[in-house]
Amino acid sequence: MSSEAMNDNDAPNDNGPIIAETAGVDNNNNTTTRQIGGTTVTGLPLDWTQMGPGGAAGAGDHEAPPIRYPLDVAGTKAPSNNSTEDAKAADDNEELVLDVTDGELVLVGTAGQKITNLGANFGQILLRSLQKYNDGNITFLKKVIVRSHLVSIMEGMEDLPEGLELLEMYDNQLQGLMLTPNFSSTLTVLDVSYNAIRDMEPVKHCPHLQELYLANNKLKEIAGLSGLTQLKKLDLGANRIRVMPPEELAGLTQLKELWLGKNKIEVV
Repeated sequence: MSSEAMNDNDAPNDNGPIIAETAGVDNNNNTTTRQIGGTTVTGLPLDWTQMGPGGAAGAGDHEAPPIRYPLDVAGTKAPSNNSTEDAKAADDNEELVLDVTDGELVLVGTAGQKITNLGANFGQILLRSLQKYNDGNITFLKKVIVRSHLVSIMEGMEDLPEGLELLEMYDNQLQGLMLTPNFSSTLTVLDVSYNAIRDMEPVKHCPHLQELYLANNKLKEIAGLSGLTQLKKLDLGANRIRVMPPEELAGLTQLKELWLGKNKIEVV
């Protein structure tokens, strides 16, 4: 695979991977547009990408948000087919779960209350939710999307069921990646753009990744990529990267799109 670093105004190399900007911006609506896992994601307000210390103007003037967990923000009662009075009374006393209809958890915080902590029992809550929604088929979880919240730690992931294909934690306050083999080994799409991640090496635990998005973090080095031979899309734009190490990129023979804009790369 041939790779080139280029400035924002450079044209893509026809003989190598595409190097482009991190995301599209609609200046009229002040929103972002991205393609994740073959799906176009639009309408994310740009101000949600400016959260955290040094983010939105005046952010430091606000008090810390109250601690909220997923069940505090999106807890619900699982659907039930029970019709008897006793069964309905039992349903009323059931624990709250998360909506995992069709094996997908989607928690978008662009409006309303925001999750600050996933909690050490996040994976266990998802397992219980799957049992309630999918007749006990606990391997059915395919997508977990926790977008535009205030989560700083990827906790509770060790109990996620195997088979997860997409994990998106775009626009949070993640300080690092906690990718345990039990769920990361099956991931094909990982999006953790717009966070505060400084070390990307843990992505090495995701050998089947096809799309990896780490734009707008605090990365200074490229790491953990050498074994990701199935990778087709890689977004490392808007970080602090200065060097493109050949040992990390040489094995990415399937790579079709590479975003490196808004870094500090001087030599390829």
